Amino acid sequence: VDLISKEIIICDWHYEPRQDYPSLEIFPQAGFRMMPAVYSNSLGARLFTDAAMARQDPKILGPLCTYWGPAISFAQAALLDEQYLWLSPHGGGKRTEKAERSARGFGTVMTIRETLSRAWNPESVE
Repeated sequence: VDLISKEIIICDWHYEPRQDYPSLEIFPQAGFRMMPAVYSNSLGARLFTDAAMARQDPKILGPLCTYWGPAISFAQAALLDEQYLWLSPHGGGKRTEKAERSARGFGTVMTIRETLSRAWNPESVE
């Protein structure tokens, strides 16, 4: 770790819920700025984001929300209502592969919206 430039910003991914997140202490103590990175597991994203923001460490820059799927699915999900996805030309009211991808994208979009909302409005955290 000592050989890595402190100019690097560490993106620390945790997808699933955990009891604790030791990396939230390890990286800042080693002198790195970091961003807790989350994906579509909303509980995991919520717990990791809340743990990071509770530390109030200036080296923790805030959450990085990521998506590992087709850009079109994410864009559709960001712009359309979940119910519309099943009625769209991609779904035709049936659970086609394209409709399933769009629905997964919607879940990720909702996780991202919630994660950012919690980071920007810490008083809303339960």
